[in-house]
Amino acid sequence: MNLGPLADLGVVPGCRVGLCALGLEGEPAGKSFGVREDEAFRSASLIKLFVLAALLAEVEGGVASLEESLRVRAEDLVAYSPEVSTPGVFTVGGLAWAMITASDNTAANVLIRRLGVDAVNHLARSLGLRNTVLARKMMDVRAAGRGEENLTSPRDVVELLSAVWRGDLLSGRHRRLFLEMLRRQRIEPPLPVRLPDGAMLAHKTGDLEGMAGDAGFVILPGHAYALCVIAEGDPGAAREPVRSATDVLARAFCLPLVRSGTRML
Repeated sequence: MNLGPLADLGVVPGCRVGLCALGLEGEPAGKSFGVREDEAFRSASLIKLFVLAALLAEVEGGVASLEESLRVRAEDLVAYSPEVSTPGVFTVGGLAWAMITASDNTAANVLIRRLGVDAVNHLARSLGLRNTVLARKMMDVRAAGRGEENLTSPRDVVELLSAVWRGDLLSGRHRRLFLEMLRRQRIEPPLPVRLPDGAMLAHKTGDLEGMAGDAGFVILPGHAYALCVIAEGDPGAAREPVRSATDVLARAFCLPLVRSGTRML
């Protein structure tokens, strides 16, 4: 199998592309591929995966409840909030669904206020993640202007996803809820990720001006892998290389892996 399209991600003109993929279940479990997987990128809405994980960990630990009510104030409302567009009282669970399935920024910010920034960053540190930081709320232009940026790396995102998959971070219904929220997200992927025939994708997208990303689980009977791809610069230039690389991954994770062409981690 020609794995060259994976290596091609490292030389996309005008765009820095990072990718990490890890086999979770089936024959390729434990095998991984990476291109710039340990480089930090702006996270955009991919950081909401870490907010959700921190929230559900607190729910599982009895520190928070999905039925808890939170007030959304007029001053909380920010751009791109299709589900939480007016002040009111919302449940924690309802805000979590809005944050993931519709990528609602107001919902994310109210949950961050409830959790505290430190809780999300503590979760990342507890997993040994080196490049993930929640520095500001969504759409905080002033903070971004001061250089306060939410960051992550492809490997960090995949490590978070694999911890959820294994049940190390969440268990039982909270693990299932994490997966179901990602399965039902409704945002069109900003990058054309190719999937194996018949695969289910449970994922979260992220995009800003000059940045696009997608991350989640690719699931088939007896096979599963986690994938994160992030492009910064000119994401349009990365579309075809990402399509080709993820097509190679789709075949590699469903067939015996061949060691050639690109680095296996």
